Amino acid sequence: MKQSGFTLVELLVVIAIIAAMAGVAVVAIPNPNPSKAISQEAQRFSDEFAIIQDRASAEQRVYGLVINSSGFEFKVVESWTEGNSVTLPEPVWEDAFDFEWREDVQISGAVTSALDSPTVLITPDGFYQPEFELTMSAPPRCSGVDFAIVGNGYNAPQVMFDEC
Repeated sequence: MKQSGFTLVELLVVIAIIAAMAGVAVVAIPNPNPSKAISQEAQRFSDEFAIIQDRASAEQRVYGLVINSSGFEFKVVESWTEGNSVTLPEPVWEDAFDFEWREDVQISGAVTSALDSPTVLITPDGFYQPEFELTMSAPPRCSGVDFAIVGNGYNAPQVMFDEC
């Protein structure tokens, strides 16, 4: 007598195929939580800033930071002599490194500027001025968490978060 139905092996193969397809689908779906993307963007900024601090010390050069709504840029001053004030009268800046923000990130803070001149200076001794705080968020203004990047003038800027 012949029985109809599926064997255990056939059922396990079908379950394995469905599990593999579900795994691929989960990986392919973008994360709807913008706070993770903002956190990564804030950390990227902090990491790049720390690298420039190290370069300024290693190369004994002054770097400037330009932050605006489209991104941030590090510039390097063409000439620097030890003992100069960091408030140089109209220094000549060369472009060094340019980074763009993700499209969904909004930036605010005292050091953002529509101008092309640096608002934060990083000196060869590793210090920078002024101290600053940037706020990063994604539209709508708060998706549950805003990230702040806080620079104290010496250490690499720290990433902090505020729940809204």
